[in-house]
Amino acid sequence: MPKPYLRMVAGLSGGVVILLTMWLWSASVPAPPAVGSMTIASTSAGPPADPTARDLVPAEDVPTVPVLLYHHLEPGADGTNGAIISTAEFERQMAWLKANGYTSITTAQLLSWLEDGQPLPERPVMITFDDGYRSNYTYAYPVLQQHGFNAIIFMLTGLAGQKFGTLEYLTWEDMRAMAASGLIEIHAHSHDGHRYIGEDPALIAWSAEEILADWHQLTGAMAAAGLPAPTAYAYPFGEYDEECIDALRAAGVKLGFTVEHGRVGQDHDALRLNRLVVYPGMDECGFARLVTGRSVCH
Repeated sequence: MPKPYLRMVAGLSGGVVILLTMWLWSASVPAPPAVGSMTIASTSAGPPADPTARDLVPAEDVPTVPVLLYHHLEPGADGTNGAIISTAEFERQMAWLKANGYTSITTAQLLSWLEDGQPLPERPVMITFDDGYRSNYTYAYPVLQQHGFNAIIFMLTGLAGQKFGTLEYLTWEDMRAMAASGLIEIHAHSHDGHRYIGEDPALIAWSAEEILADWHQLTGAMAAAGLPAPTAYAYPFGEYDEECIDALRAAGVKLGFTVEHGRVGQDHDALRLNRLVVYPGMDECGFARLVTGRSVCH
């Protein structure tokens, strides 16, 4: 299980979460954007002064993979919302990855490395987005195309095509266009599981049967839209338990992504994979340290 969260949650009718404040690793980090809201929940206090203070790469240089986590992009983002980074920041970060010899990898490559020891590029990186905001298509996708980078979008399929004020979710047409490029994979973030039932996130509150029912809604919607069947899952709010993992494994999920801060090692459980949240306001040194796991600026 992930480390405990301090949550502040309010709901709309139907249990749609509109406000979430999360604290991970006993420090303030960006919360996943709220589902079905006109605004995205932000942390009340920005990221810590040095959110990447711990070196994450073992001294003996055991191979590990940084899996970056983004949510929403906005041209005028000012850094006050921990879940939103500016388009300029994203452009600079992708340019840094390209200039420093990083190669984006797919879910199939990561799975083959974890299960069979298949080699990865010398400097691998995985780029992920949670929730499926339309900014992933309008702003992130052209930058990814420019650099030839693959990325994975974990979609809340129950919100496909919806709009709440100025906040829009990807349409099925958007997803088909990106998937057809061969650069973007669409995978699962639940159909209707990004919400709370009482005090627990849906995936904790649900029975195995309810988790599977939501999974079948998601896969059915993706199949109807002409998208490949998903094999990877990002747990809503980063929360899961053994029953959840067992149910998703039985359904055919091969990779499960958390919001635990860290890199992915070859000995990690494929359904409990760490990620690295990309904070707004990171300078080049901060982003470089996040990706490399070491201090690179002196």
